[in-house]
Amino acid sequence: MAQDLPFSCDCGAVKARLRHIKPGHGTRITCHCRDCQAFIYYLGRETTALDPHHGMEVFQTRPSRFEILDGTDHLAAIHMTDKPTLRWYTSCCKTPLGTTLARGNFPFLGLVTYGLENNARDLALGPSKGHVHLKEADAEQSGLKRAALPLVGAAIFTRVLRAKLAGKKEKNPFFTPENGAPITEPYRLPKDARRGLDEKIEMG
Repeated sequence: MAQDLPFSCDCGAVKARLRHIKPGHGTRITCHCRDCQAFIYYLGRETTALDPHHGMEVFQTRPSRFEILDGTDHLAAIHMTDKPTLRWYTSCCKTPLGTTLARGNFPFLGLVTYGLENNARDLALGPSKGHVHLKEADAEQSGLKRAALPLVGAAIFTRVLRAKLAGKKEKNPFFTPENGAPITEPYRLPKDARRGLDEKIEMG
């Protein structure tokens, strides 16, 4: 049964919800890639938003399912690398939000589950498919379930294709409906600052 799942940043200035969500509406995984880790370190959230193996849990879904109810003016975005991806967070208390592509015409959102209501999370999202990019994980990895990257990628492609075939433009809370530009000017992290974050990650 689909349900709304509340989302809040730590200070409460940004409130949102996943609308009418159920396990089949997305893919729940934990990503250990260096970009995800660097993003969380940039926010200073490594002790709260990463698991003991330096993984960040996300729910990959269509952005139209994520509705921002309050605090849009506190949204911020950053390019961690030269890749065409944006990492979103709240400027008020540095709560991670998620990952999108740089333009709003690609209906993808990797929502960080950190801000979702704990009590209803498992029922709404379903069990995790496992962990990806474990080569970049920290600490002991035995017992961690590996998710198959090709299957994760296929799920993303299927959701995007369905959205395109639906024929109507979906709402995307992170981009303007007029031209698909980000609703706030993204910050591009300097390469020396990124190297500094990578060094912090290496030091553990």
